[in-house]
Amino acid sequence: MNVYIFRNKIDLSFIKIFPGDWVVIKPNLIKESIKDIDSEWEATVTSSKIIKLVCEYVCQKLKGKGKVTICDAPQTDSSFKKIAKKLNLFNIAKQCGEKYGVIVEVIDLRNEEWVNEDEIITQRRKLSGDPNGAIVFNLGENSLFFGHPGEGHYYGADYDTKIVDQHHIGGKQEYLINATPIMADVFINLPKMKVHKKTGVTLSLKNLVGINADKNWLPHHSEGSPRNGGDQFPDATLKNRFEQIGAKFIRKLALSVPYFGPKISKKFRKAGIMFLGNENKVIRSVNW
Repeated sequence: MNVYIFRNKIDLSFIKIFPGDWVVIKPNLIKESIKDIDSEWEATVTSSKIIKLVCEYVCQKLKGKGKVTICDAPQTDSSFKKIAKKLNLFNIAKQCGEKYGVIVEVIDLRNEEWVNEDEIITQRRKLSGDPNGAIVFNLGENSLFFGHPGEGHYYGADYDTKIVDQHHIGGKQEYLINATPIMADVFINLPKMKVHKKTGVTLSLKNLVGINADKNWLPHHSEGSPRNGGDQFPDATLKNRFEQIGAKFIRKLALSVPYFGPKISKKFRKAGIMFLGNENKVIRSVNW
């Protein structure tokens, strides 16, 4: 269920919560700031005031029995520690837990956290992920990717495109979802409305990307242009084709050659931007 705010007023009366329930609150915690501007962050995440209001309401309804989990899987190259600090998440959990006598926990659902330097992944750190594991859902013919013209040419969230392609082929349309949001008795979606380069705006459905246990199972774009079933570029120019080949090479280099691969890839990418243009001037979905 989604929570809507109108003129600074919040109405949660439609949410049915009973003592003993396990309630998941899913805010949008995508990133700790816009690009590298540390002070510009409030527009990227769900307001801490809303998270606290909802958490307090839920705890009141539980009447000392049950559990609350505040969780999300931010962008992989984000710092959950910084996000939680800016939003005061752990203090909200502690204060609500102590005040209402229920367990309130904060969980980073991701399995990895990356260091991104100049749009190249230079470090990968393993995380514990969802303590309840993950569940594979095969939507088969019910998936909108069933019969998609871009099949076999998808790009996911990471450099290894084999992963996304092997989960979306023919009648196999698989998604890996964190178990905590699935197992809970009540799931409360707290999206953040903001602009997005692919969807235009982020709304309640877009916020559910954060319950995926592995975002590399999600097709982010299809390589190529609409002429061959792709949406990586708006048209099939020689320049775009050259960029597609270059991006593949750089991703493979960064993934397969430890330490030196990412460093060399950063230099290639800078050279590519000089020749091909930056993202403020060129419509693309390349994911170097």
